[in-house]
Amino acid sequence: MSNVPKGKILGCSVCGAPVSVGEEAVSVKCGECAVGENFKLFPELINKLNKRAEENKNKSDFKKPRGWHWMETYVDPDGNVFHKGVESVEEKGKLKPTVIEIKDKRSRVDKKIEQREIDRLRRESLIEVGTIKKQIIKLANAKDRAQSKSEEGVLSRKIKKEESNLRTAKKTLKKYL
Repeated sequence: MSNVPKGKILGCSVCGAPVSVGEEAVSVKCGECAVGENFKLFPELINKLNKRAEENKNKSDFKKPRGWHWMETYVDPDGNVFHKGVESVEEKGKLKPTVIEIKDKRSRVDKKIEQREIDRLRRESLIEVGTIKKQIIKLANAKDRAQSKSEEGVLSRKIKKEESNLRTAKKTLKKYL
């Protein structure tokens, strides 16, 4: 199966862009060219759109904060007063605008990256703990097989060193658990 529709593909008669059409079609105009033709036929549409754009520029870009309608009293920068989302006309302009503290938000991507980093560090510290434990076991077995006291002393010092390494690795691991 393919995603190509049945029928043929013709080039737009104005710009040449490929357009999928039925079998009987002889020529075609793409959607963008058709809209452009409409604007040429009806110039008042362009005027309307330009007026709307100017009106939107003049409007303030202020948005109410999330949860403003749940606040006991909320005063927007224009001086409109709201009590739990209901506007109170009598108090308009009498109160100072509500100051909203903007919290520093981390994006979801940053949180995911941070979580991945924590997971990686957790895995690394678990692997480190495991390898240290294996070394301690090897040294303990070698100590049991030691033939002289000096060899046994060297191995016991190495075991103590590895045990201290194990404790520090476990402390590191506790941070990520």
